Amino acid sequence: MIFGLNTLKQMALNEIVYPHDLPAEWCIDYYSNEFSLLQLYLSDFPLINTSDEKNISSLAKCLETINNDLDDHYILFDVSELTARQQQQLFNIPAISDNYYAFINLALLQGEYLSELALTLQWGDLLQTADNGKILVDKSSCFCSIMGEQRLTPFELRKLIELLQKKARQRDCQQLLVTFPVQLSGVENCRNAILLESMMSVSPA
Repeated sequence: MIFGLNTLKQMALNEIVYPHDLPAEWCIDYYSNEFSLLQLYLSDFPLINTSDEKNISSLAKCLETINNDLDDHYILFDVSELTARQQQQLFNIPAISDNYYAFINLALLQGEYLSELALTLQWGDLLQTADNGKILVDKSSCFCSIMGEQRLTPFELRKLIELLQKKARQRDCQQLLVTFPVQLSGVENCRNAILLESMMSVSPA
């Protein structure tokens, strides 16, 4: 599993993750020291006007720059604000074929409520492009956004991780990308999930 938070906005993270005096240009580096998944939106690039198709190349360059600055981190980009044509144009740019990119359409997520944990899991497929330019589902990976305000105990968190692992196997996902909400409990849950999942992965069966 690869974990991260569902936004990198400095305003949202200032009180929880980022130091108050952290320059904006250092935010991604600071965040990536702790989390391996960076979820990005079109709104993270306000100077790019996608109504001009030429700017899709500029968007790709921005994603490539972030990717080049980070080693072994996954960039998860939401394409829900792009048209199908723009998505296809983006996917067909050679630099975007890097293994550390992932694309998701957040408008197509399917929700599942877990009453015992007071959490909602929003599942979605990652996207890729075929040789003929069609946008397809990447069946080897999947995405789950965890929504909820409850701080999970170690027992509850272990139960959540085991459930995520089971669901991933059912979906034949070799790799699962997981995000938590940007609030104090969500950040704590994400940090603890990273630690606990790593301990579970090395524990004897």
